[in-house]
Amino acid sequence: MIQHDCIIICYPGGAGGSFLQGAINSSLDRSSLIINQNLGHCHANKISTANFVSGDSLASFEQELMSIKTLTLSLSQVLAHHYRNMIALQHQGIEQNVPTWFIKINVDPASDAEVEFASQMLYRKTTRLENLSQLYHQIRHESWPPTVEEYLKFDPEGNAFLDTVRHSLKSWYWVENHYTQERTINLSLKDIFLDSDLATKLSPWFEPSFVEKFKKSHEIYIETNRRLHPDLYHLIQND
Repeated sequence: MIQHDCIIICYPGGAGGSFLQGAINSSLDRSSLIINQNLGHCHANKISTANFVSGDSLASFEQELMSIKTLTLSLSQVLAHHYRNMIALQHQGIEQNVPTWFIKINVDPASDAEVEFASQMLYRKTTRLENLSQLYHQIRHESWPPTVEEYLKFDPEGNAFLDTVRHSLKSWYWVENHYTQERTINLSLKDIFLDSDLATKLSPWFEPSFVEKFKKSHEIYIETNRRLHPDLYHLIQND
C-alpha cells in the first residue's frame, strides 16, 4: 500500500495542509490529531524542517530548492509544507531510494473568493504573537521593520501582511510533470473545508480501516472552523 511509502502534502498557506498531515497520521495510529479550539488550526501536528518563503522571486525559487536538497525522506512518512516543486521532491526520493507520492491542495489563483478565504484563514490562525512573528520573518519586505511588534504599530490591521499573502496565492504555481502527476491526488479548498467525502478520495492509498477514522477527524475539523469562522464560509460555498 502507498501508505507505507513517503507521502508529501503540497499546499499554499491557509489551505489546511497541517490538518491533512495530522489527520492522516492520526488515522494511521501514528499520532493524535490536535485541533486548536480557539483558532481552528492544526499547527501542533505539523512535522517539517523546511524553512523557505513560497513567493515568485528568484530567491524564493532558490530557497525552496535548497530546502528540498537537504530534505531527508523515509518510508511510512507524511510530510506537509508549502512545496511547489514536485519534480525536485521526486528526484530527492529517487536519490534516497524512497518512493514518493503527492497530495496537492489547490487554491484557484483566478478565484478572488478562494484567494480571500485562504488569506484570511492563514492570517486569523496566526494571530498569536509567537506564530505571527515566525511568519512575519518569512515574508518580511526590506522596507518593513525588523520585528512584528514594530510592524503592527504602523499597520495594526495587518493590511500589508494580508496583501503579501494574497499576492503569494495569486502568483502560486506548481512544478510537475507527467510522472509526478500520475502519483498525485488533487484536492481543492472545498474538499478540505466543505466536502465530508474527502476520506473516500484518499482511500485508494490506504487500508480500509483508515476511512472511518479519517471521516471522524474531518467532521470535527469542519465543525470547528465553521464555528470559529462562519463569515468566511460563504466565500467558498457560493463560489
